[in-house]
Amino acid sequence: MYVTLTDANNPGNRSDALTLSSDSTAGGVGLRLLRDDGSAVKYGPESSAAGTENQWLVGASSEVTDISLTAQYTRTGMVKAGTVKGHALFTMSYQ
Repeated sequence: MYVTLTDANNPGNRSDALTLSSDSTAGGVGLRLLRDDGSAVKYGPESSAAGTENQWLVGASSEVTDISLTAQYTRTGMVKAGTVKGHALFTMSYQ
């Protein structure tokens, strides 16, 4: 089973910083999602096709599959205090 995360606020984003949603009041920061091994998720297109850009292997599918992610802030410019919200879509691909 493979997964691709897409930045819902900026579908063309291929970086590892999730774009803040319009209801965020903070500025100059993004959200970085990390997988269990500590590597940052890079965003890709909303596609389940094999070999989709920034798609990664989760493992064999079973009745229950966990995808553990942690979030951290990343600086993207001049920081402004406020609320931080982001939205990501995930696409599963059973290959």
